[in-house]
Amino acid sequence: KAAASKGCELRMIGADGKDERILFQERDKRWVYPFRWSPDMKWIATGVSRQNGVGKLVLVSPEGAPARTLLTLAHREPDRITFSPDGKWLAFHSWAAGSLTDRYPLCVLPADGSASAATEVAADARTMGWTPDGKALLFTREFNGARSLYLLPVANGKAVGEPQLIPSASGIGARFLGMTPQGTLIYGSEKSTTEAVTLPLDPSGGATGAARITMPLTTFGLVGLGGGIRYSPDGKRVLYTVSTKTVLIRSLADGSEHTMMPQMARMGRGQQRNRIYLP
Repeated sequence: KAAASKGCELRMIGADGKDERILFQERDKRWVYPFRWSPDMKWIATGVSRQNGVGKLVLVSPEGAPARTLLTLAHREPDRITFSPDGKWLAFHSWAAGSLTDRYPLCVLPADGSASAATEVAADARTMGWTPDGKALLFTREFNGARSLYLLPVANGKAVGEPQLIPSASGIGARFLGMTPQGTLIYGSEKSTTEAVTLPLDPSGGATGAARITMPLTTFGLVGLGGGIRYSPDGKRVLYTVSTKTVLIRSLADGSEHTMMPQMARMGRGQQRNRIYLP
């Protein structure tokens, strides 16, 4: 909960709607987010974002014990913090707001506060959770607007093998929903689609004719529109951003196509994104 005069508060309330109380409260916070309970239910893994861009990983006690700040990140924010099944480790990824080249490092940190820094175990990896035996981490990677699920073996807070792709989990959503004690993963699936369509227009009356071109696009970016389509100034060619890293230029005269993969971190429609224009 956020309040203009009090910063942000983390509160707990009984399932019956009674006994509401404040667990964590500080000023100068953009947000405070509880992610996971510890296996023994004594701590809540919490992410904190300050107005100055500093992010913190904090353990908050539901019983009123002093909060424990385990990690402070300069200009980054921790996300999807989760305890290992034995409660000894915390896994999370972090991100930098406004960055076009951020690779979402996946890190592991001792939950007892014995380390001043986290250990990165994978790059470009968004945390999904631990396996029930605590011997591996699940994470997703995004390529051309689609997310794939990976399994990374870990031991003593370090990676002990290479990430393994789980091909059966296709179109996995951005959020991890849970895992059963038997190891069954519960997740959301993203299967939305976007199409770019060109139509002839009668300028005198504003009427449109039948579609001349229908082009499927990878869904990404603002409301799934990606970079959309752009005409060249002479109207003879059209550019499609068919994925986050690929563009296609089509001639409207003969239908010929040319595909390019510019050396850019990502393409999109927002003001902070890289843009491509046809000369």
